[in-house]
Amino acid sequence: MGRPENIWADGLQFCRMPEGRVPTTFRQHLGMVIRRSFAPFAWARDLVIATIVAVASVAIQAHKHLIPDWSEHWKLWLLSYLIPYAGVLVLHSLYRLAEAPWRVHQQLEAEHWQVQNEAATQLTAAQSQNALLQDRISNQTWPEKRPRITFDRWGQQEIGGVAKSIMGFYLTNHGDDAALEVIIEPFAIDGKKWISNPLSAIEARQKGFVVVWMDGHSPQEGYPRWMTLSVRSRDSFRVHVRYRDFNNNWYRTAAPIKITGLGLVDLGSSTQEKLGSS
Repeated sequence: MGRPENIWADGLQFCRMPEGRVPTTFRQHLGMVIRRSFAPFAWARDLVIATIVAVASVAIQAHKHLIPDWSEHWKLWLLSYLIPYAGVLVLHSLYRLAEAPWRVHQQLEAEHWQVQNEAATQLTAAQSQNALLQDRISNQTWPEKRPRITFDRWGQQEIGGVAKSIMGFYLTNHGDDAALEVIIEPFAIDGKKWISNPLSAIEARQKGFVVVWMDGHSPQEGYPRWMTLSVRSRDSFRVHVRYRDFNNNWYRTAAPIKITGLGLVDLGSSTQEKLGSS
């Protein structure tokens, strides 16, 4: 099978050539091979210098008539000095020429992997940044149909018109979607922590009651514990309720609260924020 058009070798594998890129010509490749063969060939210079010194030494000896049979065998004398040097130089040059394409390939391979690793690192960083931006966009994007819970009041649970000793918050879901896993986040009054269990759901346009009690005590002790605290405390703080929709988008509604007297509180306006998705 022939090689497809616009496909070029880059290190290890064939890949489609980018627009505007010209493939390496034979002359360019040959130039890379020759440069790779002889650019670091420093000791060849020393070998050539040694050859010149040897020939000069023979010439001096011949000039001073130190070689008796020079006139008859001068060619053999010169060859005896030149051939060992030339032989080593030629053989090693051939070896370097044969080795050079492999060295060029290694260099291209290393550059290929370096570029690929840098691209992979940049891609990973871009993906992380993209995920972060997507999360921020998701957090700032409000579904049109979503639960909208507000705080109505704080008080005793009423069943059949009878007030129980269980305390908690009355909530209203003003949204067009059910609020699921509705829970009051822990808060402290006069150093005492109050907690709650999640209410499974408050349907759209419906009301609900979330039980709240002092940590370490029974929910049935909520009213007397609350009355005891409200006598001496005038704390101001923010209370939060957390919930989600059917698409696992989480929300939090907050409202300022101030204890104003014996068992009484003042609840401010509710505000909603989107927490993200799970």
